[in-house]
Amino acid sequence: MAPIDACDEICKTMPQGYQLYIKSKLYEFFFVLDNRCRNLTKPLKSKKTLDKMKVVLKYVENNYADKISIADIADVAGFSESHFMRYFKETMGTSFVDYLKDYRLTMAARLLQSSDSSVLSISGEVGFESLSYFNRAFKKHYGMTPLQYRKGS
Repeated sequence: MAPIDACDEICKTMPQGYQLYIKSKLYEFFFVLDNRCRNLTKPLKSKKTLDKMKVVLKYVENNYADKISIADIADVAGFSESHFMRYFKETMGTSFVDYLKDYRLTMAARLLQSSDSSVLSISGEVGFESLSYFNRAFKKHYGMTPLQYRKGS
C-alpha cells in the first residue's frame, strides 16, 4: 500500500498513536520520492534543485485551495514558466497541473471521509472551480463518484 493511502486508511479509525504512524509514512514517502528523483535519467544538478522543489511542494501544500497559476508557481521557484514546467516534469515525473489536481483530489477524499460538508462545498474548499470537472476528475482518479466514495468509507 502506498504511504499516502496508508495514511488515509489509518485516519478512518484514528487509533492511539496514529499521528506517529502518519509521520512515519510521510518520511517513507519522501524517501521514495528522493530516490526516484536521484534515479531519473537526467540526474539532479544539486541540493539547490531539491531545495527549490521542497519550496514548490510546500507552497502547494499551503495554497492548494487557492487558484495557482503556472506563472505564480514559476515565480515561487524563480523560473520562467516554460523552464518551470520542464523542471517540474523532469524532477517529479508528472506535470505540475496533474500533480496539483491529484493533490486536490487527495485532500477532497480526506474531507469526504472526515466531514459532512456537501460535495459542492468540498470541491470549492480544495480549489476546484467547477463541480462537474471535480466530479469527472474524482471519478477518473478513484473509480467512483464523490458520493459513492463517501458512502463506501
